[in-house]
Amino acid sequence: NAAVDFLYEVPHLPRPGETLLSRCETRDLGGKGLNQAIAAARAGANISFWSAVGDDGPGQQIRERVAAENIDGAAILQRRGDTDRSMIFVDPTGENIIVSTCVMARSLEWADARRLLDTTAPGDLLLMQGNLCRDVTAQCLKAASARGLHTVLNPAPIDFDYADILPAAGTVIVNEIESATLSGRTDQIGRA
Repeated sequence: NAAVDFLYEVPHLPRPGETLLSRCETRDLGGKGLNQAIAAARAGANISFWSAVGDDGPGQQIRERVAAENIDGAAILQRRGDTDRSMIFVDPTGENIIVSTCVMARSLEWADARRLLDTTAPGDLLLMQGNLCRDVTAQCLKAASARGLHTVLNPAPIDFDYADILPAAGTVIVNEIESATLSGRTDQIGRA
């Protein structure tokens, strides 16, 4: 996914009903998928980035950033509407809370993905996040696995059941909360 990130530094994470003042606001282009694509490209990988952006200023900025990072952005689709956004609250210890929209990400369809997957070869890697709809996520991972691609899934945000999808993911990247959500085990959260 690609999004506009609004990061707010707060004295502590908000409690229900609490209003806080932020020490500062930072606006940048991001989204987990875009951040991972840029990191991989800077490490020397050849990247094709698939996402949807709005027909707004941030959508154009994302396309420009992708090009500037030498990432193939031919599969970035422009849709009517606003580019997805994330609000990130970070406390002084680095703990965070993230709330995102996914209207653009959820507009992506299997037909779009299939065209991109047709350009891949065995040994390529497909890296996905949890922003797409369930059916597209499942179809992408299963098709990529069948084509001999390495598959990596970062299912956040977890918005649906992954039980029958996870076997098609060669590697799953999660944090503590996501691990507990997927496994049903909450006994290890917060333990060192």
